[in-house]
Amino acid sequence: MNFFLRIAKLSKKYKTESIFIDASWNLPRKGMFGLTGPSGCGKSTLLRIIAGLDGDFTGSVLVNNYSLKGMDENSRRDYRSSNIGLILQDYPLLNQETSLVNSTLLLECLSNEKKEIKQQKGFNLLNLFSLKGLANKKVKHLSGGQKQRVAGSISLSNSPFLILADEPTASLDENSAKKVFKILKDYSKRCLVIVSSHDLKLLQTSCDSIFKIEERKIKEVISYQNVEDLKTPFNFYLPKRKEKPSMPFLTRLRIAFNDLISKKLRFTLAFSSCFLSLCLAGFSSYVKYGMSKEIQKSLSSFCLPYQLVVNKKQIQEKKLFPCPPNRIEEVYSSYRQEIRSFGYHLNFDFSSLFKDDDSIYLLTKYKTIPLPYYSSRHINEFMWFEEKDFACFPDDIENVNDDEVILGLPFDYMSSLCLELGIERSFPSLGNYLFSNKVNLLLNVENDDIGFDNQELFTIKGVINTSLPCLFNSSSTWNKTIFIDHMQFRPSNEEENENLQYVYQIPYLYLENEERFYSKIKNDSLFNDLSFDPKSNTFLTSTCDSSFCLTSRVYVYKSNHSNAFAGDCLNLIDSFPCGYLPIQTNGFYADTSSIFSGFLPQFYLSSSYEDIKYVSESISSLPIEQAMLPLELSDKVYSGSLLSGLENKIKFSSLPKLLEKGDFPISLNEIVLSNGLFDKLGKPSSIYCSY
Repeated sequence: MNFFLRIAKLSKKYKTESIFIDASWNLPRKGMFGLTGPSGCGKSTLLRIIAGLDGDFTGSVLVNNYSLKGMDENSRRDYRSSNIGLILQDYPLLNQETSLVNSTLLLECLSNEKKEIKQQKGFNLLNLFSLKGLANKKVKHLSGGQKQRVAGSISLSNSPFLILADEPTASLDENSAKKVFKILKDYSKRCLVIVSSHDLKLLQTSCDSIFKIEERKIKEVISYQNVEDLKTPFNFYLPKRKEKPSMPFLTRLRIAFNDLISKKLRFTLAFSSCFLSLCLAGFSSYVKYGMSKEIQKSLSSFCLPYQLVVNKKQIQEKKLFPCPPNRIEEVYSSYRQEIRSFGYHLNFDFSSLFKDDDSIYLLTKYKTIPLPYYSSRHINEFMWFEEKDFACFPDDIENVNDDEVILGLPFDYMSSLCLELGIERSFPSLGNYLFSNKVNLLLNVENDDIGFDNQELFTIKGVINTSLPCLFNSSSTWNKTIFIDHMQFRPSNEEENENLQYVYQIPYLYLENEERFYSKIKNDSLFNDLSFDPKSNTFLTSTCDSSFCLTSRVYVYKSNHSNAFAGDCLNLIDSFPCGYLPIQTNGFYADTSSIFSGFLPQFYLSSSYEDIKYVSESISSLPIEQAMLPLELSDKVYSGSLLSGLENKIKFSSLPKLLEKGDFPISLNEIVLSNGLFDKLGKPSSIYCSY
């Protein structure tokens, strides 16, 4: 027999429980077949697999020689909508629509036939299930049994060649149930009908054969007659069938509108929320725009129209470079009382440099224990032993040599390591064990691309309880000793270097007293081209991790020009949050990272030569510190400086793009005046300046 439905070696699991194991089932092209069995045996699951709703199974399921196993989701959807009549226990209906709309909904998706013809077929289907009088009644007003019969009419609307009914009479009375079974029996003369039900009596009166699911197999229990298969396939005809199922846009819009109207309270709340959100967003934008205009208006009171104003604290990275080693040693030797020591952070990509292996192991006499929470990065970002604020075990350690190390471990890492070693889980126990047994720490790094392979061995002297894994050593330059002296990497002051064997080093100072240090260096020419960064957000990301906030480390950079803060200009740091870019004592400061610009000392302008001569002679006899302060001047003399940038005095700005009169300056001793300043000076033919 040429079977229409062929199932072979079907296996299906739900989580860890098997529902079917190598089940087989063959059915002809037409006839009505019952499916029974206890609750939970897999009746609904089997129908869902045949309907293409569940593709998670093993084995073979063929319907009309089409395999359901290899279908994607779109193919299964087209297969269901065009060929399958599906009656489920919980069939979803549109409660806000009428019975007629629900019964013709599938036709709207499948057929291009006229609306009148679709509605007539819908009426006929409802009449078939004794629902013609309820055609214009909304589904939400129907009883459970009536809803199930509406679902039955939908399942037959696409002229299916396979009808799958899962408990189609569960909500029906006895008479209605018999009518539904009679309808399915009539359709079984033209197509294949499979019905699952617990009502064995109904199945016996209507089905050609009854099958039972037991022991995870499908077994025939009652066979009344042999149903002969048609010798030629039975073709069902749906007028003007669409090439691809799709619901018309107007139908979607109408259904959505009806659903929206039926939930007036929810719609009102949602609409009000959206409207309020838009109003608040608009108000926020309005306030932001208004504040921006007010800020611009305020700034314009002391900034010239062409003055460049940018965010404060915005230091241009390209202007700063790491301080050279010889300079950092000179600074350290000059301020030994204020500086405890100095070190280097080596800035390079560990994941690329040691891409083939970057591991640290614990070596005991009996085993090798990997420490996955450590890598070469922890050597570079080690803790100076003098910085420790925690108890060390053993507690009598005074010095840690270059080939020695102290482990910083969180409590949970310590516990797992003690468990691995088979000792008491405590820091004193672990520290004494590592020290007395002379346990070693092995670093193994590899990079096959450059042929690099290196191992470093350290003796563990103890442990410290820390919040993050870290390593301690007594040498403040321990990382430089390991990577540069031992591994032969080359230090570089260039941030971008394609050679992997060059490492970018940034020096830092361990300050004993920050306030005293900064106050002492104000007038020291040694620091004219140096800048300091306590946290180094640019180069180091781990400076303030958890409890390790290394604020005692101050990173030192060198400017690529000779401008440096000196004298009273350093007081700006305390008064304004401007970028720390120093300038020389007599220099002109103009940087995009600050709203200030101008000469550090007072700059004087006048149309009177005698007045300027008097000013020049007066300031030449004063010390530098006093020369920066403004003098008592006549009305004909105007002054200004970097420190007076916010006062009603001379302001300095970059050149405008257009000049009303004259030419652009071409040398350092030429300037351009604004119209306002030119008018204040009395529009003279000659102007004299001094600073």
